[in-house]
Amino acid sequence: MDRTYWLEHGKFLPGEKVISQQPGLRIYEGEDRTTFESGNLQLTTHRLIWDDEDQEGRIIALDLSLVKKIDSIPGSFTKSPKISVSLLSAPASKPSGPSVLEKAGYVKLSFRKGGQDEFYRLLKEQLKAKEWEKSLPPPPKAIQGGLKMRTGIVGIERSIDKKQQETGREVTKALKDLDALIEKVSSVVCCMSCC
Repeated sequence: MDRTYWLEHGKFLPGEKVISQQPGLRIYEGEDRTTFESGNLQLTTHRLIWDDEDQEGRIIALDLSLVKKIDSIPGSFTKSPKISVSLLSAPASKPSGPSVLEKAGYVKLSFRKGGQDEFYRLLKEQLKAKEWEKSLPPPPKAIQGGLKMRTGIVGIERSIDKKQQETGREVTKALKDLDALIEKVSSVVCCMSCC
């Protein structure tokens, strides 16, 4: 789900108010489980904010302005009740977010500790009220080169991901250079053996 973005703890937008909180929430991308296993979900006037219960500082947000439609999915004996959230396309100026949530056009919020009915009702009210349109704050800026957010394990994970991407690009370039060198050496050896 490329519509979520990393959020610093306690960073609220101008005019944003917390409406409800629900612990023990798991996020699915479409039908697939994600690494967002157990967190506290906050509904604000502007966003859904998921805060990891186990890893301090691992927080993602989803702007309510990107929600197209919501559906209530009742639970059963073996399944938790869920809310399916259909999403609009991500804006071009979206801040950086988790790369694991990229493919589906919807997410499911799994309420493992109950509270789904009340949360669904409140979410529906906030989507109808569209409070985010009344204050129109500037979009949060992506964390870039000069500013590095390193909060515990999440910061380390982000650094590792970035280093792996850079290493991958360097290895690819080095292999291309090596292929070119081998080709030149082969042509020189051929020329020398012909003489």
